[in-house]
Amino acid sequence: MEYGVAQLSLTNSQSIQHQLRFYDSFFGYSQVNNIAYKCVQQLSALNIKVQFNVFKCSEIENLFLSLVSKYMIDSNKICGTLYKETSLHTPDINITSVRHYLNIGDSWTAIWIGEKLLQINDKQSSFELMHILALAYNSVSNTLAGENLLMKLIQLDLADNPEYNKSKVSAYYILAMIYMRHHPKSLKNTDQAHKYLDTAYQLLDQKDFVHDDKEFTKIFNRNGYALILFASGNVDMAVELLNKKISQLEKEIIPIKGEYALLHKTVLMYNLYQCYLQQGLSDKAEEILLEINKIDFYDTDYRYDLVKLYFDNGELEKGKKELEIIGDLKAIDYPTHFSYLGYYYLEKNQLDQAKEYYFNAFLTLISPYRYNEYLYNYLYVLYMLEEQETIIQLKNSINLEGNYMSENIRAIFEATGSSVV
Repeated sequence: MEYGVAQLSLTNSQSIQHQLRFYDSFFGYSQVNNIAYKCVQQLSALNIKVQFNVFKCSEIENLFLSLVSKYMIDSNKICGTLYKETSLHTPDINITSVRHYLNIGDSWTAIWIGEKLLQINDKQSSFELMHILALAYNSVSNTLAGENLLMKLIQLDLADNPEYNKSKVSAYYILAMIYMRHHPKSLKNTDQAHKYLDTAYQLLDQKDFVHDDKEFTKIFNRNGYALILFASGNVDMAVELLNKKISQLEKEIIPIKGEYALLHKTVLMYNLYQCYLQQGLSDKAEEILLEINKIDFYDTDYRYDLVKLYFDNGELEKGKKELEIIGDLKAIDYPTHFSYLGYYYLEKNQLDQAKEYYFNAFLTLISPYRYNEYLYNYLYVLYMLEEQETIIQLKNSINLEGNYMSENIRAIFEATGSSVV
């Protein structure tokens, strides 16, 4: 099925120049995973053989091939990979190309192009490249490289250039988020994040600071400050600030900027939703999510949040209905979707169905930080069904990721007369 722009989320339908969110590496991995799984379903249904023609496989291409092999029930359907002497596709080496690949979640290609451009661009003309390349590095968790580029950007002497000023203010905001959210735990620093946000806000308040979108940018700067308030335990103040800025967007900005400003509104609303959850106000949290879904109908991330909210509140049928809507949108994230269906059937005490979905969730999972959780879910249903042989077979193939839920997993193995190190 082909998709038109009307069937894309606000994030996906933004122009490259106005993109607010750039997906991180996990999104890239997840999309490759979903595509590989869907391809295998189609290939299995058609019963055809596959031949891959590739050239100098990148990390993502290697991941795709390994996932197809993993999901293919009959490995004989894969004839192997053929290496050609010339590349089938060489990306354009320009700033638009960097933005394009980052915009679609291929941060690795964006970085490759960006580094080549940095070698040929002079410092006075490369501030936009530094900005976008920093985002690309942050998206693959190389926050030190991202911070280094942003620090070089804000030290340039181009104050009379309005476009540079926009990049500079944005760079301060990104630096704040790096120190608040994205750096390794040992490098996070809320005070430093606060300083960067305030520096940007002070620049925007200066009359002689040339910037053609001051009020809009100031609103989003305060969104960052709301995050600091939230993290510091000042949730009531964060709620007050977010509501104020959402109202300002609605009255002053959205009538002028339209969809671009709507995307910003959904981001502020989602942060407000998290505040309401923290306060235990699930009714208000649901109200916010439902409003977001009306604004951004095709964004399934928000819909999965709504499924979780319903399930956490014991509203199983509401959650199941939302999962059906996501399925109809043809934008399933397979591990997440299967896991929620497994939970639904487990709560309904339909263990055979729960086992099927929890197995598929564990099979399609590629995120290591959820490995133990998905493994435990599958093991638990097997234990409830008294399928001890399957549990014992699993013991020889697992590799626990850290300590999270490891005691629960070990308890199931010990209960079946097995053990795992």
